[in-house]
Amino acid sequence: MTELRAKRFNELIKVELGKIIFDFLEVKPDVLVTITRVITAPDLFSTVVFISVWPDSKSEELFGKLNHSIFQIQQLLNKN
Repeated sequence: MTELRAKRFNELIKVELGKIIFDFLEVKPDVLVTITRVITAPDLFSTVVFISVWPDSKSEELFGKLNHSIFQIQQLLNKN
């Protein structure tokens, strides 16, 4: 995969995953969730997503929800 295509693919995943997380996890207005970086393997088989949460006191709760719902989130991302 070319470097430009990889960047575009990572950006697409970042945007779509951001929408899914916002809708699926019902993030509260006082919590800021940001997808900071997406790295996809050259064979497009796996992706690593870096997420930041502010305030830090809400991060454990949010990451718990993410880990609990990871397969449903993956299905929604694959569908999009």
